[in-house]
Amino acid sequence: MAGGVWGWHEVGLQEYVSHGLRRTIAYLMDAQVRRGAILGAVLGVWLAVLWAGARGLWEDPVAWLRPRELFWAQRAARRRPSALSFPLVVALVGLGVAVAVRGTLEGIHFVAAALALVTWWLLIGVELAHGRLRRTAHLLAAWASVPLFLLVAERRALFTAIGIERYAGELTLAATAAMFGALALACLAGGGTLPRFARGLVVVAELPLLAAVGLAVCAPFAPRGVEASHPVNVLIVGIDTLRLDHTSLTPHPHADRDLTPRIAALAERGTVFETAVSQAPWTMPAFASIFTGRYPHEHAAISLTGTLRKQELTLAEILREAGYHTGSIVSHYFVNNTHGFGQGYDDFNRDYVLGEYEITSERISDAAIRWLDDRDDDPFFLFLHYFDPHYEYRDHPQSPWADGYEGWVRNEMHIEGLRFKRHLMVPADLDFLRNLYDEEIRYTDEQIGRVLDHLAELDLLGETLVLVVSDHGEEFMERGWLGHSITLSDQVLHVPLVVVPPEGGTAPVPRVRRTVETRSVFATTLDAAGVDWDASVLHRSLLPLATGARADSTDGPEDRAFSTVWTPDALPEWGKRAMLSSLRTSRFKLVRDDIRGSETLYDLEADPMESADASDAHPDELATLRAELDDWLERMNRSLRTIPQRGAVAGEMAARLKALGYL
Repeated sequence: MAGGVWGWHEVGLQEYVSHGLRRTIAYLMDAQVRRGAILGAVLGVWLAVLWAGARGLWEDPVAWLRPRELFWAQRAARRRPSALSFPLVVALVGLGVAVAVRGTLEGIHFVAAALALVTWWLLIGVELAHGRLRRTAHLLAAWASVPLFLLVAERRALFTAIGIERYAGELTLAATAAMFGALALACLAGGGTLPRFARGLVVVAELPLLAAVGLAVCAPFAPRGVEASHPVNVLIVGIDTLRLDHTSLTPHPHADRDLTPRIAALAERGTVFETAVSQAPWTMPAFASIFTGRYPHEHAAISLTGTLRKQELTLAEILREAGYHTGSIVSHYFVNNTHGFGQGYDDFNRDYVLGEYEITSERISDAAIRWLDDRDDDPFFLFLHYFDPHYEYRDHPQSPWADGYEGWVRNEMHIEGLRFKRHLMVPADLDFLRNLYDEEIRYTDEQIGRVLDHLAELDLLGETLVLVVSDHGEEFMERGWLGHSITLSDQVLHVPLVVVPPEGGTAPVPRVRRTVETRSVFATTLDAAGVDWDASVLHRSLLPLATGARADSTDGPEDRAFSTVWTPDALPEWGKRAMLSSLRTSRFKLVRDDIRGSETLYDLEADPMESADASDAHPDELATLRAELDDWLERMNRSLRTIPQRGAVAGEMAARLKALGYL
């Protein structure tokens, strides 16, 4: 019952009823009731066996101190409690405390359950050796097997080997219900050999288990509230901290470097959006906008202590409702499920969130290849997040661009120290950092190529919508800052975006100059899959531009991109407090600073480095963009009151943010 109550709470919290996500409601209710039933069964087992062990310990409290009885259990032959009652009680108390403290059945709980099971079976083995096996002890021993069985099955370890891991939960519950039923029958047939307390638990435990089995059986047949008229596979490749002018998709300062040959080769089959603008200059709000189609103030994953609201509908949730099998493999703390990014995924792999000192791209690709090999016949949605271009930059011997530098920066690579000493940097120091950054990009591109090759080997590449996008770029002192997250310059907002539709449709337009927002990935994916969603959302799809169905004009009224960085929860000493917003067109960008009460207009055509205010030279453009930005900010500010906060930045969170350069 508790699982059902919590399930309806989740349904209400995420507003699934109002969105008509019937299949998702059934999926969530099934998962919550199953979790509640399993937890109730394990706790019931724990109470019953703990009661039996404690009773034995009470009758002979010092038996465990007599080593001979540990092995020979002489008292067991005389129907007295065994010496193993003490370690049994200790194991079960540990299991109960672990469940109560952490509220889950992983790690130490698994060990405690295994210890309890082994201890109990040793007790039964000793009594068997003395020919005094009692029916009650035998039944309780079988009952004590349930926690370990449940834990192994829910971790999918038991069923994976025989290829039926998709049904691990259902089979676990069915087997558990059958076991409890058998125990009840044995109890009745044996004249009530189980204690009355244990018999009551058998009856009580049967009901939620059978209810959960019923939900598990019915969930796959629940009606869908969303349908995909042409459900193509979807692969979104998110590359952290990749600015457009450090790719092979656009001219690079070092013309001899082919930095992203695999992405460029992929782009030949699709469309490169030359003026794609991110909605934020750092990871969490930028990717949240990509997966919800909403601006940072709207989805709430905006401040350092923020998180993506549960009621936000993500791309994964909608596609799962439409029958997709959804997976995500991430390598950054800010796209972890602790920040709300696990919503809607059947498989969410966070094993590679290893920090800035690790190289993870190869591991991400390895995991992606395994996931593709293990997929079922349903259409899939897979998000891969590559972290390596993010600071700290690592050297890759296969790309020797950073070799030969022996300056002081090599020995002080921590981002905090470099920012503190950035006034000491000369061009050679900055070139070294850029070269390392390029090495990271080339390495990441190679690893992405492995996934694309595997898709081709599986004959899936031509049936898959592939989108390559970055969350933000990086600054190398072009305007005085090193890194990202506190400015809205083009170095951090102008990112690569490649859309490659499945084969068989209209030939894509190679390049689109029009200014677009990266949050349009949301609408583009739904449009490509044929999901009939909100028309006000789908009108932002990039497919009409990519196929030439809509003119590529840089002068249209929709040629607008809004961005923001809003971190008022940053302490002043961190130097990361910012409240900036911007509106960008094909030629101009207006940046407003709410902390300083200033605004600046940049003419990107005449001044691509954004070095001078063009307000006096273009007063009409300033007035037009100011009015549009005012209207947008008024709408956004209405969302500020509902942004959830996670409390102060401290402890492990502060250490992570500092290491990543956010503090």
